[in-house]
Amino acid sequence: MTKNNLKGETANSTNTVLQEVFCVGQRVAIPVCAIEFNVGSNTIWIQSPQGGTILRLKCKGGIKIGRCKDSPISHSDIVVDGDINFCLSEDAEVGNH
Repeated sequence: MTKNNLKGETANSTNTVLQEVFCVGQRVAIPVCAIEFNVGSNTIWIQSPQGGTILRLKCKGGIKIGRCKDSPISHSDIVVDGDINFCLSEDAEVGNH
C-alpha cells in the first residue's frame, strides 16, 4: 500500500462499522441500469438495477443535448471542482491494490 491510503467505513450484517482501507487509484465498479434527466433541467440521476439512485449530479446551468456524430454510444463529460464522496455498499466491486 502507498502512503496515499484512504480509510472508508462499511457496516457488516450487525451494523457494526468496520474500517476498510482503499488505495488511491483502485478501480471501483457499481452496476447501473439507466441515466435519467429532463432536457433543460439541472439534475441527472444514475439509477441502480434495483431502482435506487446511485449518483445525482446537479449543474448550475441546464442540461443540453445534441446528436453524436462520431460515437455510437450516448455520453457526456462532466468536470467537478473539489472532491466527490461515495458511500460503497455490497453492490460495489473494488479492484485489487
